[in-house]
Amino acid sequence: MSTPLQVLIAEDCEEDALLLLRELRKGGYDAISERVETPEGFREALERGAWDIILCDYTFPRFSGSEALKIFKESGRDLPFIFVSGTIGEESAVEAMKAGAHDYVIKSRLTRLCPAVERELREAADRKAGREAEEAMRTSENKYRHLFEALSDASFVIEEESGRIIDTNAQAEILLGKTRREILGSNLVGLFEPQSGLAGVASLHAAAGSDQTGGCELEVIRSDGRPVPVHASASRLELYGRRLVLALLRDVSERNRMDEQLRQLSQAVEQCPVSIAITDTAGKITYVNPRFSALTGYTLEEAVGKNPRILKSGETPPETYREMWEAITSGKEWRGRFHNRRKNGELFWESALISPILSKAGKITHYLAVEVDLDEGERNDQ
Repeated sequence: MSTPLQVLIAEDCEEDALLLLRELRKGGYDAISERVETPEGFREALERGAWDIILCDYTFPRFSGSEALKIFKESGRDLPFIFVSGTIGEESAVEAMKAGAHDYVIKSRLTRLCPAVERELREAADRKAGREAEEAMRTSENKYRHLFEALSDASFVIEEESGRIIDTNAQAEILLGKTRREILGSNLVGLFEPQSGLAGVASLHAAAGSDQTGGCELEVIRSDGRPVPVHASASRLELYGRRLVLALLRDVSERNRMDEQLRQLSQAVEQCPVSIAITDTAGKITYVNPRFSALTGYTLEEAVGKNPRILKSGETPPETYREMWEAITSGKEWRGRFHNRRKNGELFWESALISPILSKAGKITHYLAVEVDLDEGERNDQ
């Protein structure tokens, strides 16, 4: 089966052009051609056609091979350009090759034409594949860089074997208080507190080799010597034949501070000497503290999911509940007293402060009730 070939022939002699086409067809090419013999015609045909190869005479009356080669180079096209001439000398041929021609064939030796065409087509295809690969690599690297920089965690690409950091992002500079130049080339061990550096690296390698996504807790050292707690995760990757580790470090200083605050708050609520209950907007209990259980006889498990009406004794006027709901559903605090019933049936009085809990958007999500048991003397003082 013949190989299709689009040929642009710069040649003033039609018979010579036909000889070239016959030689190509003998070599297995189904050549479709256009012959030009002026600079204008050559330039117009070059811009218009999707050519596979250019065959160009070296000298002819209204044109020259060197001029054709110059026009070809200015076009920026990358396809084989072969001089086919009966007059080109060895010195001129060398100069033509230096100027950008891919090969030359003497008209008296046209048996060299098809091998030269085949070779140059193959090399042109290789150049095209190389350009496409480079473009794909650049595109891939650009996407990688954008994604890498967009990561909210401090990110490090590390050579697995040496531990050398070969890439990092802006968040890493913020975390460590160092410039990218200072970080690149340093060893992963140096990121961590000296006594635990090797253990930190071992933990990261273990995380990279594990199917678990939880990561581990470590401490890195900033440039000012301040330790920073981080949550570290890692994964292995292979890039351009290199075995690498992608390590992500997230500063958890603020999280740890908030966790400690919540722990202290939770402890304060648990140990609070007054009764505390939280309900959702439908009035179902979501939390009670130990004092609530001691006061009412209902444990946390018994109270959660129930409505506070389990404490109703029938002794509190309906107007009190109505006033309370009108206040808290409109976003206001309510203060008052209830005459309630414990789980064992005993009645007791309590003073209550009930207020809405708002989301960041200002929407009511829960209600908080802080209630104090009133003994007989306190009731008489009210």
